Amino acid sequence: MRTFEVIEWIRRSIVAGPVVPGGRTVRRRRTQPRYRRPNSRCRQPIRIYGFRIQGSNLTSPARFNTHMPTRLDKILSFVDEDTRRSFMRKSAGALAAGGGVAGLSETAAATPHESGEGSGRRDSFYFPDITLRVQQTPNRSVHWIRPGTRRLSEYTFGTPNNPYMLPDHWIDIADGDIADLLEENQEELPVAGVPLESRDEDGDEFVETDFDTPFSDDAEEVDGRLRVVYQDRQPYDLDQDPGDSDDESDIAVEFEDPDGTEYEIDFKSVYEPPYPNYETGSGVLLGNYINGITGTGTPLEPRQLALGAVWGICDLLIEGDVEDEDRLVRIKTSQSVRNEDYELAITPDLPLSEDDAYLGRDHQTDLLLPPVKLDDDGNPTFDPVSTEYSDQNFIHVVFDEDRITSVTGKRGRPDDVPGDD
Repeated sequence: MRTFEVIEWIRRSIVAGPVVPGGRTVRRRRTQPRYRRPNSRCRQPIRIYGFRIQGSNLTSPARFNTHMPTRLDKILSFVDEDTRRSFMRKSAGALAAGGGVAGLSETAAATPHESGEGSGRRDSFYFPDITLRVQQTPNRSVHWIRPGTRRLSEYTFGTPNNPYMLPDHWIDIADGDIADLLEENQEELPVAGVPLESRDEDGDEFVETDFDTPFSDDAEEVDGRLRVVYQDRQPYDLDQDPGDSDDESDIAVEFEDPDGTEYEIDFKSVYEPPYPNYETGSGVLLGNYINGITGTGTPLEPRQLALGAVWGICDLLIEGDVEDEDRLVRIKTSQSVRNEDYELAITPDLPLSEDDAYLGRDHQTDLLLPPVKLDDDGNPTFDPVSTEYSDQNFIHVVFDEDRITSVTGKRGRPDDVPGDD
């Protein structure tokens, strides 16, 4: 099965409900695409790939996707055969007939239900420690994204008579400083939505933004290299300080701008952005959907499967000197979203076929430095990124020829259950 067919199967399974090997289909009620918060509670325990899951754990697609065998399937569908075999060998497991990960031992996925009973997340299974490693070596395709307008799809933004993705809702429920940040910078920081007055219309449809964004089709090839380690120890958000995540990431990124100026990222720590609409899995997210209608990321990018994504705090070095400190950074490895002409796809265009995707690739990694940094009190504040190129207030770089080098897992123990004291 081709990779884009796998993605399409995953997309359909999220709408209609996943087919449980040896069991029944878990059905979920469809809702308005703007929010996608269906109630999918299953009243009876079921087994998925040999692991017992109580109905209380299946209250939303986001919660369902935290089940590790399911998320591992998504990641493993993108890796090469050697990496897949290495993971399965180290995990002492094998692929089940239904395409799932089965027989996972102490180095792999969730602990089977032992007591035969239980109604809560921690009673039913533990979460494992999953690590995804990605790299891109020099002399391969890298693109610097310039500011530009972004086309708007009806799927994500609706129509002038029935608009979606307006920022007012999330601004209203955000905490004080975050609400001010989002309200005062709705065009510069479009994480909660796009204001109606900032959308160009043509008859009964939206066409594009009337402001420049970091998600344009205007790009220039540059040089760069990248190594990212996504370590997901805590796969769901907790009510905690944004910098207190148990997730970890090891990042080394170097790149140039179109003028040849050299940049480097000094990654400091994982950070869970305190935006009310975000669900980042405690800062590192593996095998889940972000952007578009999901609420996590930005609606200006298409809804896409992120094999790995990390939000964190970094310093920005220019020509070897620290130019900017304590900046917010987001790095993600996702299904390809740029077509053969290097245009950013809209959600209905995905998944891209091998013929349509840039370089025929099925995944890519990109780095985004938005105009946000931490102030002296550790709170996010608006602050344009320092660059030596033009007057743009962000940096967005795409690594088109990344390679997934390994996927490893380690089963949780009773004293490793996330959130326990």
